[in-house]
Amino acid sequence: MVKHQKIIVLILTIALLASSTQGVSHAQNLPADQIYAEAMHSVVWINTDASQGSGVLIDRDKRFVVTNAQVTGSAERVEVFFPVPDLNGRLIQSRDYYETNYEFLERLGYATSGRVIAKNVTRDLAIVELTGLPATAREIRHDFNPPVPLTPRFGGTVHILGNPVALDLWRWTPGLYQGLDEGYLFLNANVLGGNSGGPVLNAQGVLIGIIALSDDAVNAWAVRVKHIETLLNTVQPVHTFKITNRSAFRITYHVKWSNDDRWVQSSLNPGGAFYHYWQGPTVLQGDPKIAVGDDVWTVPAEGGHFGANYQNHRTDADARLYYFEYDAVARVWNLYDDHIEFPKDVNSDGVVNLQDLKFVAQYFGRTLPNTADVNGDGLVNNADTRLVQAADVNGDGAVDIDDLLQVASWLGADELSAPSHSQVPLAFTAADVQQWIRQAKQFGTREPTYEKGIRVLEQLLATLRQIEAKPKETALLPNYPNPFNPETWVPYQLAQPADVTLTIYAVDGTLVRTLALGHRPAGLYRSRSRAAYWDGRNELGEPVASGIYFYTLTAGDFSATGKMLVRK
Repeated sequence: MVKHQKIIVLILTIALLASSTQGVSHAQNLPADQIYAEAMHSVVWINTDASQGSGVLIDRDKRFVVTNAQVTGSAERVEVFFPVPDLNGRLIQSRDYYETNYEFLERLGYATSGRVIAKNVTRDLAIVELTGLPATAREIRHDFNPPVPLTPRFGGTVHILGNPVALDLWRWTPGLYQGLDEGYLFLNANVLGGNSGGPVLNAQGVLIGIIALSDDAVNAWAVRVKHIETLLNTVQPVHTFKITNRSAFRITYHVKWSNDDRWVQSSLNPGGAFYHYWQGPTVLQGDPKIAVGDDVWTVPAEGGHFGANYQNHRTDADARLYYFEYDAVARVWNLYDDHIEFPKDVNSDGVVNLQDLKFVAQYFGRTLPNTADVNGDGLVNNADTRLVQAADVNGDGAVDIDDLLQVASWLGADELSAPSHSQVPLAFTAADVQQWIRQAKQFGTREPTYEKGIRVLEQLLATLRQIEAKPKETALLPNYPNPFNPETWVPYQLAQPADVTLTIYAVDGTLVRTLALGHRPAGLYRSRSRAAYWDGRNELGEPVASGIYFYTLTAGDFSATGKMLVRK
């Protein structure tokens, strides 16, 4: 590569660098500080075990970053950092801050990992697919099919952003365009021998290339944007998912990959699993569908992207995970999404229960970065932010209905009766839960986690309504069914908390069974999940004979007796 160096060019460069940071001479050009403020949130710092460099977010929806092949080297995965604003909105530039706070920044979304999915070593380009993005991330302004050329004329202004070696991060410098040199953009700018992978923008703030090489003087070379487009065009999505049968029954289901495709039948034995891959001749449009009987689920199945030199890097680990379960009560099959590992024990107390839902509800409506004294210690600091982070289950920067549904989806039927036993206030009421259900249903989605979360909230709402409907008097109600064989339920209601016991006698007064129900708070105990239950057996576990039996409920000073019939 020829390195042009002319005295007149050097004089122009020095004059430009010594001038104001505006660096513009045309009305249509943008001020340099405006270009910097908008574009720097597109720039990333990439770290591997062997190298470091810059990159730029080229596709926000797909989380694609373009950088140099030399930056990624032979690494399959890289660490990627986005710039973090301080409390005054200024970007933190200290390398040490990012290197020593990876886990904390990862929770906030500013640090993430990325997988190399395409590479062109000849053009020194690589595409990285990121695991996540912060809310502040911006896609770099670019146009692969502009009506007029984006590259400035000879001597025109350019702006270079990036992370030079051994200097503070998130830097920028103006420069001059000097034409093409062996197919590369040849620039004069003070890039200090670094900025590999950093974007080069024209005076309108539009991407024209990324830095590939520079020297210790004022020369730099950039890969042209048309080569970035060529590499991006090789990247195609991989459509794959895995289904596991977590039920005790064999299931037959059908899969359809597109509207034009036919349904294909599959079966799974209990505990069985199967990987499904799209193998059509064209890229799949839309998401595949899974059907069991009349129930149909649309399931995202995009397990990643792969392009040039990485087409064969797909593994089973790329598959999105789903599982079947059978609801014996409703007698229906459910399909659940197991793709994301949700932090179920939100409050880190070692158990998943309603206190986790309470924890999320406590910070409902808060966003990150958080500026409230959440923990009540008189200071607004990182400790407050971390508490809201924990409640932000899905990591999207806000504690909202999505977080509540995800926690609710992990609660079991046993836990839903916990409000009647809990000694800790739950910090939400039946009205709160009803409002959450209303918000959740506005999503209008059949995403399995949401559906299960809504069902759990509806069960919780019914329980809370029973608790909040405090009876005016304690009463014993008729058992059901009656007659029965072999089991029955005895409903009752308590006006005051009490130790409750149900005693069953034969018609001759002989004691048959004593059921100690324990301490119960005031409330209604009418449903099968809350009423007293008798399995029709005596104290020895033997089934009782047909006939009339009496049951006596004792609750504090209250006592009442009813009659029931066992018929076999």
